[in-house]
Amino acid sequence: MLYLILFFIGMANAFSIPLSGSTLSIWLTEAGFSKELIGTYALIGVPFCLKIVWSPIVDQFTLPFFSHSPRKGWLLFSLIGISFSLIFLSLISPAESPWLLALCLFMLLLFSSCLHIIGIAYELESLNEDEYGMGSFYILTGYRIGLICAGSCVLFLSAIFDWPVAILTIAIFVIIAALLVALYPEPFKSKMILKEKQYAFSKYKHIFAGFWQETIQQPCRVFFQKNNWILILFLLLTFKIGDHMAKSMEGPFYLDLGFDKTELATASKLWGMIATILGAFLAGKFVKGKNPEKPLAFVGLIHASSLFCYYLMAVVGKSIPLLYITTAIEYLTGGAAMAIFIYFLWKTCDKYFAAVQYALLWSIFMMKSDLFAFNGGLLASMVSWPTFFLIVSSFGVSTAILSYALVNCYVPKLEKIN
Repeated sequence: MLYLILFFIGMANAFSIPLSGSTLSIWLTEAGFSKELIGTYALIGVPFCLKIVWSPIVDQFTLPFFSHSPRKGWLLFSLIGISFSLIFLSLISPAESPWLLALCLFMLLLFSSCLHIIGIAYELESLNEDEYGMGSFYILTGYRIGLICAGSCVLFLSAIFDWPVAILTIAIFVIIAALLVALYPEPFKSKMILKEKQYAFSKYKHIFAGFWQETIQQPCRVFFQKNNWILILFLLLTFKIGDHMAKSMEGPFYLDLGFDKTELATASKLWGMIATILGAFLAGKFVKGKNPEKPLAFVGLIHASSLFCYYLMAVVGKSIPLLYITTAIEYLTGGAAMAIFIYFLWKTCDKYFAAVQYALLWSIFMMKSDLFAFNGGLLASMVSWPTFFLIVSSFGVSTAILSYALVNCYVPKLEKIN
């Protein structure tokens, strides 16, 4: 049952990304929003990026009404919050209540950020070390399927029924995850780890001094003591830059070409699912037994190059075969890239400070994502689609080449030092 819970946690972790990104852009385009305004909605993701601010609270303290189950309590709190956010989101008309829509998206991302923080701690504290590989597989599989569900499946359901029904369907999966978590015991390592952290707190005269030292300063000190911390930050800042700019405008682009939601959903559902799983599987084989930096830079370069497919489509116009080819290449390379990227983050984090460090690294990555998505909306409003995707693709490939060159120069030196 634990692996099933991890699968649903992975799904719930993924839902907010399309619902605040590519899927949202299609919904807003249908509601008559301009490209500039659609790009501006990407800034709502700021709370998701800034979860490092409250990650120490989630990691160190328990909720009063879940004092007997610290990890389980925060997990239920996050999943229930996501469920209610989705339910409220389904009741809103974007054209009539744009500010209320923004508030619901803000809350969805806020609770999703809590889930991201507690999710990795829950997994590490629920499994023995020899079970981490299988646990990671279920988390990643759920995550990728969650992206498909919140992307192509929502589009498909919104075309058959309407947007409220599509969003409520996603909420059902989150409710199932909450029920499974409620029925399963607290992770067997949680109380022991929390006792160790509370003992560390007791060494300080004031709780604020302990909070600063044990939940902020110490995790950061451990990270910056790594020989490759500069390389880690550089990869976070350059990974998938072009993709972030392109994704925010993917929905308006496809609709401008004349594709309908059913065509988009079918392409993503059929080819996207197969290509994503295949990409993640190949990435797992490719990275096995290796340090993740070189594979991440290599696959990141391939994924950045796949953006030129959008440029080709912008020049050719509506083409179902080209849509399927573009979707297959994007999901294959994207699935491989994200699988290695998450492995890269997990390997980078210290087990004792996993929740805080993971939140810090993911926040840096997502903050960059939202800022470039916002700039993508501004750029698309000023140029034609072919020009937009040519600029975005060139920029993405250039930064990926720089990352690849830096990794190949930097990593051998680190290996000699170690």
